[in-house]
Amino acid sequence: MVNGGCNTMLTNSGGTPPDACGGSTTVTFTASSDCEADVTCTATFTVEDATPVMLTCPPDQMELACQTQGEIDIEFNDWLAMPWLAEDVMQC
Repeated sequence: MVNGGCNTMLTNSGGTPPDACGGSTTVTFTASSDCEADVTCTATFTVEDATPVMLTCPPDQMELACQTQGEIDIEFNDWLAMPWLAEDVMQC
């Protein structure tokens, strides 16, 4: 917010927004008035760092021989479906 002065103009240094995965940008704001010296202040816009990726692999799975290929396909696809991971997946 800017108050006072004569014909006061507010400018800022702009810059680029921080990365969506975390970072910050500091901007300098300047109030210029016909009646007094420039007044400046800075403020920082921050995006908190993303949570690090953590991966837990599924346990090894062993199947008995002599099953049909269809049965093996079902077991394999169930194993690949990653039900062991369903509760741990978080999106940023």
